[in-house]
Amino acid sequence: MGIIAKEGGQQRELLPAGNTHGVCYGIIDLGTQDGDYGPKHECCVLFEMPTLRFDDEDGKNIPKTKNKWYSISLHEKSNMGIDLTSWRGRPFTEEEKKGFDITNLIGANCLLNIQHYVGKDNATKDKISSITPLMQGMKKKEPESKTINYSIADNGFNFDGLPEWAVNQLKKSSEYANAESPPQNQQPQPEDTTDYSQPPVDDLPF
Repeated sequence: MGIIAKEGGQQRELLPAGNTHGVCYGIIDLGTQDGDYGPKHECCVLFEMPTLRFDDEDGKNIPKTKNKWYSISLHEKSNMGIDLTSWRGRPFTEEEKKGFDITNLIGANCLLNIQHYVGKDNATKDKISSITPLMQGMKKKEPESKTINYSIADNGFNFDGLPEWAVNQLKKSSEYANAESPPQNQQPQPEDTTDYSQPPVDDLPF
């Protein structure tokens, strides 16, 4: 019969549209990636959804997961700036905008709004369209998945514990290319020792 190709490819099970409880269990720094609008420093935020579950290959019932990619920026019109402001329920202060450690998101709870859309391959897909705080009375949950906190600055190119798709994407970064073929006479950059941690604020998820 041969190998049959279809326009939309294989359809996976969609997440249900609407709001669902989300818990951030990881941040992956993807380095500087080329895009339609030039090179940008990108990251991926990893969420699990404790009320949406499935049985894995070992028969263990675990939460489904969903990721969202961002260019790293707190500008009020950037996707990251919009989502994190909505998630916190208030804007970042000017002081916070000078440097906010996004690894503070790990362990933070939220409501993920899942939206269905038709992709370029004509397949219906799902995405995280917006992120908001938990509703009053909802109980915060701890991550069930093993947490992931990876940055090129801290981990170099030690990819232990990273999913395969993240490793493949990191190998497309300019940082990885420069590490493989370092420019001549490049001077080492001084280590940034600034403390970007923020003092705790009541009722903020991070």
